[in-house]
Amino acid sequence: MEEKLQTLIHAFYEQKELSAKDIQNLLVCNRASTYNYIERLKERGFELESTTRNKTAYYTLISEDPSAPPVYYLPISKEILRKYNVIQNLQRKHDTAKLLKDRYFLPGNNSKTDDNCDKLPMDITKTAFDNLWNALIQEKEIAITSDGTYHATGRSVPILHHFSKETVSKLLEQVKLLPAASPYHSQLNSIAHKLEIIKLSDNLGSVSSPNYLTYGKQHEMLEEINQWMKKLSDSSYAEKLIRITYKTKAGQMLTILFQTGLVIYSVEKAKLYLLGKEYTEEPALTEKYNSIIDMSRISTIENTDFPNDSYRSTTYQHIFSEMFSISLEEPLMVKVRFDLEANVKRKIHYLKQHRSGASITYFPEENQLEYQDTIRGLGDFANYLRQFGRSVHVIEPASLKDKMNFSIDRTLSRYEEDEYE
Repeated sequence: MEEKLQTLIHAFYEQKELSAKDIQNLLVCNRASTYNYIERLKERGFELESTTRNKTAYYTLISEDPSAPPVYYLPISKEILRKYNVIQNLQRKHDTAKLLKDRYFLPGNNSKTDDNCDKLPMDITKTAFDNLWNALIQEKEIAITSDGTYHATGRSVPILHHFSKETVSKLLEQVKLLPAASPYHSQLNSIAHKLEIIKLSDNLGSVSSPNYLTYGKQHEMLEEINQWMKKLSDSSYAEKLIRITYKTKAGQMLTILFQTGLVIYSVEKAKLYLLGKEYTEEPALTEKYNSIIDMSRISTIENTDFPNDSYRSTTYQHIFSEMFSISLEEPLMVKVRFDLEANVKRKIHYLKQHRSGASITYFPEENQLEYQDTIRGLGDFANYLRQFGRSVHVIEPASLKDKMNFSIDRTLSRYEEDEYE
């Protein structure tokens, strides 16, 4: 319920006006549920204006202050705080419904307050608590196990785990030994990477720059990034062309004349890049082609007198918006369908929020959505799609289909058994 209400609020701020049919397609629900969601928003203080055109109802979310930035979250209510409290308790210890209820002091219980000083106070009656519990089950925030105890599912509130240093070390060693063909290897490999960071966190060595608040990044890497930015800031890269000497992937040292369009930080790669264009001075100043330079490979940066009139220009902003990761491949239109299973819709909506040229179309009868986008870096996009397994169906381009098929064939080949005489 909460997730669908958040999706509906997002849609109102993005599209301004939605018909009942639009909401039905967006939330993949029937007509009666559509009006229930509208009423839920009104109950939570959202003001909706309704108009009818050609026998179709249209809804508009009215903002009290048009100049205020849009709010993409549901306001915290007492009900949400109560649910969060229950989920936190289940995270600490799985329990039956009765035993968990016994942890709370609920008004109306036939007992004195002094007799319940060791219990957690809750400002609702026993009947209201039962309704709260049933709502958590219906919303799939909690689930029952085979032994009759309940546990938090992690659907909305991330599940917290506590490990000793010894447990982390043992788990890390076990994960590292898993062969590449193991199920969920990429996810487990990601966990191993995070465990390495946790293991190293006891002795971080040099302290990172106070300008950075860090999570999941080694301080030494952030210190390097700080040095790269200082080297770049000492030049006039935004106003002038700069002369860069850097090492190629092949190990060759090159010196180029470079026009900086954007300075890009890639979170997934933890690297800084210069996006721009290479120039030649012979026989006259002439532009060559767009280029991306990894700042960790740059040895020297020198100023020149040639003006740079393209820093943060719309041209480079557009190129950057088309990049799926860090790539200057030719942009390609992609069209992919997803089965609406598990949390697929939430993930694709999150992706669309970060892709200015993307669009989503729903197909309720097929229980699918279609994602369209213009992308540079088909390989990175293919890697992203692989997490969805059988839920993803590539429509176009053919080159993306080939990449997906190749990865499937490569995975299957790992299971082929060699015959030995």
